[in-house]
Amino acid sequence: MAKVYQEAGDASRSINYQTEFDKLAVQAEGIFEQSHRPKADAQAYMQKHVDSLAAIAERDATLVIDFARRCDQRFPG
Repeated sequence: MAKVYQEAGDASRSINYQTEFDKLAVQAEGIFEQSHRPKADAQAYMQKHVDSLAAIAERDATLVIDFARRCDQRFPG
């Protein structure tokens, strides 16, 4: 979503999404490390979700737009 907003010219939302992603990535890395799994596993897990959303966006952008709206409603930033 950070990239989508960046390409749309909405730098503020892009930064907010990137900041949230970075925060969640660090949390995921910590959880994985507590489970004695490498940091790379956490990064691969997060990338899998990014890739899934990108694939969905290619098929039907309205699904991602609706998802973003839902995220914005649940987690206002």
